[in-house]
This record gives sequence, structure tokens and C-alpha cells, in this order.
Amino acid sequence: MTMEKKNRFITVSTLIAGALISFFLWRFNHLDNDFNTYIIGNLLWLWFLPSLLIFFLFNEDKTNFGMRMPEKPKIVWTVTLILAVLTVLGSYLPSKLIPQLQDYYPIFKHFREAENLFFSANPIDLDLGKMVFAEIVYAMYIFAWEFFFRGFLTLGLARAIGLWGIIIQAVPFVLLHLGKPVIEVVLSGVGGLALGLAAYYCKSFLPGFVLHVCLFISIDVWVSVVRSVGLSV
Repeated sequence: MTMEKKNRFITVSTLIAGALISFFLWRFNHLDNDFNTYIIGNLLWLWFLPSLLIFFLFNEDKTNFGMRMPEKPKIVWTVTLILAVLTVLGSYLPSKLIPQLQDYYPIFKHFREAENLFFSANPIDLDLGKMVFAEIVYAMYIFAWEFFFRGFLTLGLARAIGLWGIIIQAVPFVLLHLGKPVIEVVLSGVGGLALGLAAYYCKSFLPGFVLHVCLFISIDVWVSVVRSVGLSV
């Protein structure tokens, strides 16, 4: 098989697999799962299954799908660090001023086993260690999401259709955000395109993962802090 044919095969296979995984993940995430089941399920759908396809169907390494340090690492990581700081600081006002975010976050309150921790009291005051553990686990979840959307989909589709892969991967990314606060759904479209573009040129999804995890963990923490000291509007 020539390289051109292989690239077309990878792109078509990635498109089909991506559509199926996105559909079944949407169905799975709307079940009444406990926290552990939700996290493990997402890791299987978004990390394990694409990895199997890369290894056994494409006969390639995950470095070709973004699992590597970015090109021009000094420049990329410097920009990523600056954006990460701005993300953490910039998420404070939305967390304070937007009631939808305060109602929805911290994310763990949507799981029944976390009810006593996240519904009735502030998690920072009640059990800081448990919240730190939950945030670390959530970072694993975001890692799998970035690998799937910005690694597997973006770079897999780009093998034959280039930049169009960025737009295609952003569509299921936005759809899987439906049901969350409106501002988050809108920003997921912008963020999906921006992170896809970064992964395309850096050949790595790792900078996008850092920014993604900084955003959502900071929102969880800011909402909890705002509630704790009574700063919400």
C-alpha cells in the first residue's frame, strides 16, 4: 500500500470510528452512571479503543496521533504557560457572575455518590483531600478527551484532508457538550477549533490538554471558593 493510499485509509477509518465512538459515548454519558463508571467508560471509549485502532488497524505509533512533545517545544510551552495563567485568572469572573456555571459546577455533584460532598456543603471546607483526588481523576478524563479529539480525530483526519479535519472534529466535540451551560457550549466550538489548530501545527495534543484541564479545574475551584465566601451574585 502506498503512503497516499494508507493516508486515505486512515482518514476514512478515523472518520467512521470517530462518528461511532462519539455516538455511543453520547449514549453512555446520558446513563445514570456513578462517578467511577463514568470515568472508566470515557477512558475506554476515548483512549483504549482509538489506541487499538492505531496499533492494530493502522499499524502505527501514537506519536503520529499527537502523543508526543510538540514541535518547537520552548516556544509552544512558553505560550501554553502564559495562556494557562490567563485561563485560570480569566475563569474567575464567569464563575462568580454566571449563575448557570454556579448551578452546574463543581462537576462531581452530578454523580449520586458525591451528593453529600458537593450538594450540601462546600467541598473545599468539607473534604479538601477528596476534591483534590477527584480533580486528578478528572484530569485523566480530560486527557482522554484531548487524545481522541485533538490527537486521534484531528491528526487522523488530517492525513488526507488537512485542515478540514479540525472542523470535523469540532462538531462532535460541541455536540457532546450539549446540556451544559450555554456559555460552555458556545466556547466549546471556539475552543475545539483553536485546540485542533494548535494540535495540527504542533503535532501534539499535550498543550491543548494543559489548557483544557486548567480551565475546568479552575472553574470547579473558583465556583467552590465563591460559594465558600459568599461572593456569588
